[in-house]
Amino acid sequence: MPPAGEGAARAAGQSRQQAGDMARSREDLAAELDNLAGALTAKSRELKRAKPDVGRKQAMASLWQAGLVVMREYADRVDRILDDAQKTIDEEPAASDEDTAKDALPHLEEAFDDAVEAINAATDCLERPDQPSSARGRCYREAADGLAELAKHCDSLVVHLRGTEGIDLPPSVPG
Repeated sequence: MPPAGEGAARAAGQSRQQAGDMARSREDLAAELDNLAGALTAKSRELKRAKPDVGRKQAMASLWQAGLVVMREYADRVDRILDDAQKTIDEEPAASDEDTAKDALPHLEEAFDDAVEAINAATDCLERPDQPSSARGRCYREAADGLAELAKHCDSLVVHLRGTEGIDLPPSVPG
């Protein structure tokens, strides 16, 4: 017979697992997407403006390779949120009858696919020494632009998740 503490710990673990299986609230998901969108925009800008460390004789190719690793990590974050978003949209009803988040989610998925494709193309380009530096740089910038595009679609989904009650409208001006 297991000790009483072990049974309680197992029950608590199962409870946490069940809670983790449930969809997050729309507001929680919207808040996380909002933060991620800001991070994607900032990281895209930072990666495009990065300069090699001349003191360490860092080559542009190694700078770009490191940047692509970071881009993949951000793409993975978006991918995890896509799964959460689909579950939330399916399980938690919207405040209004028309759930526009269902329409916005495929656009984010498409932007994600495009970003991953650009990252893969840049990786391929950087791994081929016969490619001129200008082509490598262009591929790298296009991949970084994919993060900025993802940010726009994350922002769009945030608006759709929150619905009209989440939009801050300017105060009406008396007529």
